[in-house]
Amino acid sequence: MAFHRFLTGHGMKPELVHVASRLIAVGLITLALTIAAALLLLLRTATGNPAAAWGLSAACLIWFATSWLVLPQVVLRRTAAARRAAVSGLGAPRGGGRPPQ
Repeated sequence: MAFHRFLTGHGMKPELVHVASRLIAVGLITLALTIAAALLLLLRTATGNPAAAWGLSAACLIWFATSWLVLPQVVLRRTAAARRAAVSGLGAPRGGGRPPQ
């Protein structure tokens, strides 16, 4: 928030957006690692089974990686492909190809 306050009004919007994006990514990675580590500690203590604790913690990290990294990339690539197809005239018209009424 302070970063935004200092740079607002100085014509640095692209730099501000770029740095904010990086800070958010670092924050999400830190959050995912913290949640997985807390889950590992909790499960190792509660179950007494280190293999199960590591497995569930790894599954938690895989879930975060999939939902925060892989899924957005898939959506971005599909959107870019659809836009390229629409620009080149290869895509179907919006609305299922029906003429407007």
